[in-house]
Amino acid sequence: MARSDTLPRPFPLADSNRWIAVLVLVGLLLLIRVYGQEEPEVSFQNLPVYGGVFREGVEGTPLYVNPVICNYNEIDRTLCRLLYRGLMRFNQHGKPVLDLAQSYGISATGQTYTFTLQPDLRWHDGTRLTAQDVQFTFELLQDPDFPGEAALTTAARLARVEAVGTDTLIFELEQPFAPFLDLTTLGLLPRHIYDRIPVADLFARTPSLDIVGNGPFRVTHRNGDSIRLRPFVTRGSRAPFISALELRFYPHTADLYSDFARGEIEGLSTGIAQNFAVLPNREELQLFFSEESSLVIVLFNHQSETLPTLAEVQVRAALVQGVNRAQVLANSSQGWGVVAHSPVPVNNWAHKPDMAQIPFDPLQAVRLLDDSGWRDRDGDGIREREGNPFRLTLHTSDDELLASYGEALVSYWRDMDIDAEVVSLPFDTLVSEHLEPRDFHAVLVRILDLEGDPDPFRFWHSSQALNYGGWSNPFADQLMEQARITLDQEARRHLYHQFQDIFAADVPALPLSYPVYAYGVHQRVKHVQMGLLNNSSERFDSFADWAILSARVPMPAGEAPFPN
Repeated sequence: MARSDTLPRPFPLADSNRWIAVLVLVGLLLLIRVYGQEEPEVSFQNLPVYGGVFREGVEGTPLYVNPVICNYNEIDRTLCRLLYRGLMRFNQHGKPVLDLAQSYGISATGQTYTFTLQPDLRWHDGTRLTAQDVQFTFELLQDPDFPGEAALTTAARLARVEAVGTDTLIFELEQPFAPFLDLTTLGLLPRHIYDRIPVADLFARTPSLDIVGNGPFRVTHRNGDSIRLRPFVTRGSRAPFISALELRFYPHTADLYSDFARGEIEGLSTGIAQNFAVLPNREELQLFFSEESSLVIVLFNHQSETLPTLAEVQVRAALVQGVNRAQVLANSSQGWGVVAHSPVPVNNWAHKPDMAQIPFDPLQAVRLLDDSGWRDRDGDGIREREGNPFRLTLHTSDDELLASYGEALVSYWRDMDIDAEVVSLPFDTLVSEHLEPRDFHAVLVRILDLEGDPDPFRFWHSSQALNYGGWSNPFADQLMEQARITLDQEARRHLYHQFQDIFAADVPALPLSYPVYAYGVHQRVKHVQMGLLNNSSERFDSFADWAILSARVPMPAGEAPFPN
């Protein structure tokens, strides 16, 4: 068979045309599939990005940015919260939880506390933070020359502290003391800065020292007008979206609000109740509220020589029952508060929510006074007993909020035919001339620093100097003493509930309000959240989530945005 001199074609011509047609058809089908279906739904989200400076206005200037002596000034407290950390810290309910400590243990006897530090802790200058810094801080508190609060010294002297190596601390107590962990929430001092400062000179020398802390922020600039802080990011934490936090100092609240109206600051730390209504750009303000761990209360002097009737529970109950506490708070334009009935703050784990309350009942208050022998026998509008008129002076400080409350309180007592007046004095004068010498009938005060352990011993035990009213109840004393040496929290809760029942029955004082802290932030600052605060210095605890700058980012439907 003869061979062909030409190669065979791969496809006949007709077959080739058919294949081209098939390929064209497949291509058309693919185009229809790709371009014929709907485009995926896309939404746009404004997500936080890094950058910006948050500027807050505060009234006054810092005095002592030192964690062991910072409780004399609100700005100091705020800065110490930002710049320093302790072994432990308070959670929102006043319970100590781990901070710089990685772990801790308590012996079965309740007398030995052992702490282990987190690894590789650093001060802001890069120096390693060790157990020796902790020991140094506590021994400074124990020093006889320590010029700070006596309560700190008293608590610190309950324990002997020993650093074991660089990461372990052992505290040995002579006897169990349940509130001891509160002391470990105190910010620590850098030994390499303060070991050359005489303890007695802390107040004098602190303002001139460089601020070297260990907290979530470090100082980058300060002068007489402001202080700027930048995040100090450590292992296990993330950088805040906002690059810097600046506190600006103002001599007067009015100046602070003027700058907010001009857009020169984003945060308002004080004076919102008094200034909100007149703020021209108040619609741009986000408001956040939290009950504070403090108490506004009227203390009755049970040992008054000029008004001894205050030692009678029936008379004290009448003074309490004759006051509409809710109306007193509602009528004040100087601040906000929640009606108080207990000496233990509502947010504290030991508060008894169903404790007995003395309701507002002016008719019953009048009957109690009548039954106590206090009647208006001569028709002059003033009650008397055995020829002595019922004249009561309520002392308070010249704080605007307390002064407004004081005026409201005495108006209720006047309606009960009591010759009542309010006297407002500078706080130092009130303490030195009336509280400490016990020269008063009733005094309206604000008790601060009630965060943490609910131990009421220093204010209400009959042996204590801060029990200015001189209340003495042996059953209450016994409960407070037992609670101090009881380590089981449920057992302590039961003891404190019993204490609050006795307090309600014996009426040693008139709890008026748990103050509410109000904080304002310009709406251009996003993702601001504020939960329960033990005190106003904790307002920046969620600062890492706040943001000033944002970017508009496309997000496919169903896909979660970047977490705050």
